[in-house]
Amino acid sequence: MDTITAPATAPVRSAIAVLRISGPETKEILQRVFRGRKKQLKPRVMHFGQFIADGGILDEGLCVFFPGPASYTGEDMAELSCHGSPGVIQALLDAILEAGARMAQPGEFTRRAFLNGKLELTQAEAVIDLIDSETKAAARNAAAQLDGALGKRIDALRTELIGLSAHFGAVIDYPDDDIPEFITEHAQEVLDRVSESLRGLRESFRQGSLLRDGAVCVLAGRPNAGKSSLLNALAGEERAIVTPVPGTTRDVVEARIELGGIPVRLMDTAGLRETEDPVEKLGVERTERALRAAQLILAVYDGTEALFERDIEEIDGCPVIAVVNKEDLGVKLDVKTLKEHFRVVITVSAATGEGIDELRAAMARALRVNEIIPDGTMVTNPRQAEVLSRAYAAAKRAADALRMGMTPDMVLADSEEAVSILGELTGRSTTEDVLGAIFSRFCVGK
Repeated sequence: MDTITAPATAPVRSAIAVLRISGPETKEILQRVFRGRKKQLKPRVMHFGQFIADGGILDEGLCVFFPGPASYTGEDMAELSCHGSPGVIQALLDAILEAGARMAQPGEFTRRAFLNGKLELTQAEAVIDLIDSETKAAARNAAAQLDGALGKRIDALRTELIGLSAHFGAVIDYPDDDIPEFITEHAQEVLDRVSESLRGLRESFRQGSLLRDGAVCVLAGRPNAGKSSLLNALAGEERAIVTPVPGTTRDVVEARIELGGIPVRLMDTAGLRETEDPVEKLGVERTERALRAAQLILAVYDGTEALFERDIEEIDGCPVIAVVNKEDLGVKLDVKTLKEHFRVVITVSAATGEGIDELRAAMARALRVNEIIPDGTMVTNPRQAEVLSRAYAAAKRAADALRMGMTPDMVLADSEEAVSILGELTGRSTTEDVLGAIFSRFCVGK
């Protein structure tokens, strides 16, 4: 395998930059580009010295050498810390390339770690989740996955199925041997328990995807209901323009907040009404598209006006909170009637902040953030969810086949299929295309 290199830090001007090298020629390359005060680089010790490029001193910095297999990639590896000048970074990178390395592909360091048995696949995916995490809860969950929490749970279920499959296989292959009679009740218990565990893991993706990617919350309603003021109040800053003129918001305005560890994108939208203004009409169309993509909708009403129609209906699969705004100006709207059409109705004043904390709490309940436990066993990406769906279906078929008294070979076929599918999660059985798709999400230096 050849030797690769790449910057591990962002390509921007900074105090410090880190470059990585991994592969069989790492030590030889270091001898050409790094001149330490000591001739020998003691493993896993930070050495101060000079970086050499074009035959001269380029910079001073630090170098750490990690001999394989006790390294991140499982190969000889090094990390060089230099000053974060773009010119220094490029010159040092050029020197490393000239010394025999090649530029790494996206995620190639972590891919080598996986191929060399340093990480299983759910741990490798946790690396990019950790890098992309926007909240402390998301970071804790990714760190727990990196520690192997999800992989260990998957392996435990897979081991149970392997044991069951082995017994069924023995019964089928050696019917005349003295094999203890298979206890159907125990087999049924195992298959039902594994199936239910797989279903629970699959269903955890709903909350896991919110933890990783966040939720979209759309503020919708008639013009001048105070949607922009409400967005500003929830965000704690002036993100949207607020005027007394109806129809000010023509496009979608966004702000980000955090609710119980979940990043939430607030989307202030154009007021819903019939209009001949082509620009405002386009804004209304964008509002309708945003509503279709939302995980939570705040239906905002002007509390100073009588309720004459409901602009937003309850939507199947998407929680809706009716927000009666402008409480400080006196509520004329018939809140009792509104409560007949919405499960949750909150009265607030975006101007004074009254009721905003209650609204945030209601939003957290609607998104079920209390169900999110960042212990690393929550499924957080679509690939994992799709694999678990197939594994659950196979395990459930095996359980149903046994319950209906089908022949052992029918149960064995579905049980073995579930074992094989679960291997795709941890990387015990996967394709090159799948690996390519996973590691393409990584930055070059990781």
